[in-house]
Amino acid sequence: MYAEDFRAIVKQLDHEFIAGRIWNKDGSVWKSHAPTITKIENRLGWLDVSKTIDHSRLKAFQSSVKDKYTGAVVLGMGGSSLAPEVFAATFGHAAGFPTLHVLDSTNPDQIAALEAKLDIPTTLFIVSSKSGTTIETQAFFNYFYDRTGRNGKQFVAVTDPGTVLAEEARAKGFLDVFENPADIGGRYSALSYFGLVPAAVIGLDLDRLWASAAEMMKACGPDVIANQNPAAYLGALMGILATKGRDKVAIFTSPSIAAFGSWVEQLHRRKHRQRGQGHRADCRLDRRHAARLRQRPSVHLYQGEGRPGQRGDGRPNPRAARSRPPTPDAGD
Repeated sequence: MYAEDFRAIVKQLDHEFIAGRIWNKDGSVWKSHAPTITKIENRLGWLDVSKTIDHSRLKAFQSSVKDKYTGAVVLGMGGSSLAPEVFAATFGHAAGFPTLHVLDSTNPDQIAALEAKLDIPTTLFIVSSKSGTTIETQAFFNYFYDRTGRNGKQFVAVTDPGTVLAEEARAKGFLDVFENPADIGGRYSALSYFGLVPAAVIGLDLDRLWASAAEMMKACGPDVIANQNPAAYLGALMGILATKGRDKVAIFTSPSIAAFGSWVEQLHRRKHRQRGQGHRADCRLDRRHAARLRQRPSVHLYQGEGRPGQRGDGRPNPRAARSRPPTPDAGD
């Protein structure tokens, strides 16, 4: 129905070298207002995060926590907690590594329920806050710091460079302090320390995770034409449909990667609330309702049978959890 419009958009993406400009962190791709362009460019660090994260340090940290903890808790709100939730729900944990929990609610009942699952003396707490001043995260830390007998060695901090949290963590003798690149926003921080420190704690195969990410980066690279670039292709399709009033996306996933669908939904919902335009995503729809979604574009993310994180030896396999390239289905 919209084939001609779609082809025109794809051609325009190539003509304006959009993919290359994004990789070059050119904020004018999105806006023309100079101050806004600067703000955008200061939040594109996720594009080259593989170059700014210390891989060897993360692997050494992973080795240091093996066989020492029964549980781990991410203390964080909003973007800081999204990727850890996906990793925990999708991969579980490897032998010798702790079960990961995420605390992102100040509801006393939820905090009490979480604490009931923990053996406090053998729990590692990951305090995650980009600003280092998130009130809820600070409250979580204060509570569990007291519960551990003020034992800083049971805590790890993940924050931006030079924050109050980083200073406090060093003063109180935290096990480790990871200072994340400041130009990475919380919701795009999965492959930064905000996502990778929790991933390391549960024993994910970090080398395979990085290799999988590098593979997708290459597929979406600056020199890949739009109709062969999965990111540009899907973005173009969703963009043209949004301009035609088809602005609600149904996300269908295999059960084993349902957490990933929820994460994508949150990213879409956040942007829609901010701008009041684009797509609204919903990953909670039943496939039986698909026949009624003819006017709603859908994205299908498929995963083979079984838990995606399990290899033959039972260890997590992040590469296996990467879905096949998304298959956009526009209905007609």
